[in-house]
Amino acid sequence: WKGEGSHAAFMSDMTNEQKLYFALINFESQTNNGGVYQFLFNIPDLAIITLEAMERAKMPKLANDYRKVLEEYFGKFDTIRELNSKFQDESSSWDKRWNSFADGYKELTTTDTIEDYFYKDDFKKEYSKAMVTFVKENQVGLFRVR
Repeated sequence: WKGEGSHAAFMSDMTNEQKLYFALINFESQTNNGGVYQFLFNIPDLAIITLEAMERAKMPKLANDYRKVLEEYFGKFDTIRELNSKFQDESSSWDKRWNSFADGYKELTTTDTIEDYFYKDDFKKEYSKAMVTFVKENQVGLFRVR
């Protein structure tokens, strides 16, 4: 995905396995860059499929903790949407825009549970192993081209 169009449009030609893999690699990269909140802020259209992907990739602890994040996220969706709207307002100063983004971290406290282990070497190995297993078990769907 090169940023052209929405993730949904990009994913429309993917197999289900490709969509799940795409969700997982985006979750991992966004979380590594700025946390689970950043993932949800930047790519909200992948929020739900990411949970399905975690479950299918046999990541039960992560899926369980992420489900709690989603419950909090959707419970505060209007607030987060308002913060996102302020962030997108290019007529505001960069400081105001950045502060609206940063304020969202305070809204989603359940992300701390994931972030307490997500960056640790033991979990990275576990995550990588689950990803490799997912790829091996879903080769046909992952490597098929429509």
